[in-house]
Amino acid sequence: MSKREVVYIGNNFIEASYKCNPVEKKMLNLAIMRANKKDFPKKPNPLMTYLVKIDRKELFEVAGLDTVKDFRNIKNACKALNEKVLMVEDITTKKFKSSSFITQTELSKGVLTLGFYGTVVPFINIL
Repeated sequence: MSKREVVYIGNNFIEASYKCNPVEKKMLNLAIMRANKKDFPKKPNPLMTYLVKIDRKELFEVAGLDTVKDFRNIKNACKALNEKVLMVEDITTKKFKSSSFITQTELSKGVLTLGFYGTVVPFINIL
């Protein structure tokens, strides 16, 4: 991956973050921060979905979100994040790839789970 691609991906992430509401940003940043540390492999299988689980305590301490009081905001943010698309484009060769950023979301027993496609993981790992 060239520096140009990395900058482009980074800029897209920054651009996407401006299109997210504050709750979406907090959840996405927390998931990426957490996944980069332990949940995402360096060489992911593009056909797999990688799950990031965030417990009630971590969600509150880092993102300031309470799974009971902020339930509706979390639910709406998850729905919106499922609709976000990551587009990787190479202008010189006229190629592109697109993928849903997050494939699945779930909140159960105070644990928020966000699923990322394996095709998206390498781009998240370089952020």
